[in-house]
Amino acid sequence: MVCEGRHGSISIEYRGRALPYREIPAPTPPQQYAVKVVGEPAARQQAKRKYVPAANHPWRGAILRAQQKRESKVAAVAERASLARPSASP
Repeated sequence: MVCEGRHGSISIEYRGRALPYREIPAPTPPQQYAVKVVGEPAARQQAKRKYVPAANHPWRGAILRAQQKRESKVAAVAERASLARPSASP
């Protein structure tokens, strides 16, 4: 149990006995470092480029296969005869 006296004295007690302790100092505030700017900010930073895989990369093959599969399905639907009957009313 931590006890604080009327005059600000602190004592720590455990099972009725006072425990020895020492007070640690308060943390020091962080120091502000001077930052030297060299050149303009836009000149210092290079724009990141979007990663584009090479022409023979496997990811590109998967995309091409998916496009071909979609195109073949669209072509098959277009070739299929319409199942709708022509309307008799003019």
